[in-house]
Amino acid sequence: MIPIERSSDDDAWIYQQQSNNAVLGIRPTATEHQNPDGSTVSSYDGLQSTLRLYIEIADKTWEASDACERFIAQLKQLVESVAAANVPPLSLLQQGWLWIRKNLGIRD
Repeated sequence: MIPIERSSDDDAWIYQQQSNNAVLGIRPTATEHQNPDGSTVSSYDGLQSTLRLYIEIADKTWEASDACERFIAQLKQLVESVAAANVPPLSLLQQGWLWIRKNLGIRD
């Protein structure tokens, strides 16, 4: 991760004067950083650190927001598939039997 530059006074803002590269005829260099999920971010003005949550799924590192987005899309597809199949809802008797099997460990 990229460290955040801090002053001795935590409440003070840090101002870094930027040189005008166009006037000097200098081409600015991009700062790059590779995230744990493999994505690369770059900027000409420098990078600041941000807090992100990464999780591991099947030995692959994912940013949590991307993983949630993918999971929600899969749930949406499942709901749409069940709705398209016209599966009737369970009756009260079926719901009761499933509850008994689950909580009391009864097998068929």
